[in-house]
Amino acid sequence: MKRSMMKRNWLSLLCVILLAAGMGTTVHAARPVDNDGDGWKSNQDCNDNNPAINPGAIEICDSNIDENCDNLIDCADATCSSNPVCQGGTEICNNGLDDDNDGLADCADHLDCNGQPGGPGGELCAQTETGFCNDGFDNDADGFTDGADTDCQAQVEICNNGSDDDADGLTDCADHANCDGMLGGPMGQLCSGNEAGYCADGFDNDADGLTDTADPDCQAGAEVCNNGLDDDGDGLTDCADADCAGVPACSAGNRLTATRVAGTVLGIGPGDGLWNATTATTYSMLWRDDIGDTCPPGSNCSGQQPTLNVKAIHNGTDIAFLLSWNDLTASSAVYEPKDFGDRAVIMLNANRICQMGSPTNPTNMWFWNAADKTQGQYGSVQNLLGGGIGTITHTSGDDNIQVISNHTGTGWQMVMSRPLAAIDPADQFAFNLGVTTEVAFALYDGAYKQRNGAKWISGRESMDIAP
Repeated sequence: MKRSMMKRNWLSLLCVILLAAGMGTTVHAARPVDNDGDGWKSNQDCNDNNPAINPGAIEICDSNIDENCDNLIDCADATCSSNPVCQGGTEICNNGLDDDNDGLADCADHLDCNGQPGGPGGELCAQTETGFCNDGFDNDADGFTDGADTDCQAQVEICNNGSDDDADGLTDCADHANCDGMLGGPMGQLCSGNEAGYCADGFDNDADGLTDTADPDCQAGAEVCNNGLDDDGDGLTDCADADCAGVPACSAGNRLTATRVAGTVLGIGPGDGLWNATTATTYSMLWRDDIGDTCPPGSNCSGQQPTLNVKAIHNGTDIAFLLSWNDLTASSAVYEPKDFGDRAVIMLNANRICQMGSPTNPTNMWFWNAADKTQGQYGSVQNLLGGGIGTITHTSGDDNIQVISNHTGTGWQMVMSRPLAAIDPADQFAFNLGVTTEVAFALYDGAYKQRNGAKWISGRESMDIAP
């Protein structure tokens, strides 16, 4: 027994010596394997049981699986940025990606992103920087922002700011080539090549240093250009008289004619063939904000400048106007108090300050609102009367004005029609064949929250009703 104990003690000592000498047992880790046979070992493959998932796989952008093992799934993976499956194949205009795979990202994709939020502060994408010159954002994605963009550098005469914007040596109303027929006075008075026809508005319309009756154009015997009389006895009346040359009401470029046609006019739409019988008159609209709190300084209420094309036809009984203008966003529904619809106004007998008429000679306005569906899917029309600034009233003459509208994707086409005769001459303007009246137009872009005094407006122009 003593010998046996000595033997066990000797064996224990031997184990201690061997372990101390580094001769203990070594445990080896399992070697990486390729279970799914996709060429990637288990220490590289994030799912070694599926050959479709490995670092060399192509990310499938709608599978909710990380196929290429980069810990990013579907649209979060940069490899999906050019795949049409992002967000249903539509362009997201502020994520830095070419979502619809057309080679253009965000605001550079003018087809999809113009008028859509593209900047970090909600700034809008646009095809031109014009109208977005103080938002600190490159709206047209041409590499130039605000004043650094030639779109924002003064090249067109602004007719009521006291500056020679186009550097031709002529300022405001004195620049007849650019400003005749445009708003030039502090109260909306028009610039003109002749004071005749503007002899009581308190403004030097032709910029010759003489105002109203102090100007020989307005003194006794001078031709008055819009009263149907041969005032100076030379056998020529109104615009046919050379004395009226340069008066906006006699400008052929902006003179609208309601052409007589054979056929039904009341209730027609923009695509009716009767419109082919006449040509459009084009109006370059000017931004106006009569109420400062409608569009506070620094805010972008003006948006993009619209160009308005107008046609007018009548059949001896009814008259119709076709208005077409550029507007990339169709604001034709209002869901919250902060939303506003696109709107357009035709002003008839627009013969006083700001085209708003006077108490004894009011302006009749047809006011269309795309978002007001009380009269149907094409928007609704209100018949308004203006007897001066701040005196607009809603009358009962809406019932006989019909409207058909259509948004083409790039702008509006809208027809308003009505019988030539007025329901009540106190509420509506009555059209008389062979007579000239003065008209004006206003446009509101709901996407930019334009309303009240903040709007785009034309000059006061002439319209002939063909006999």
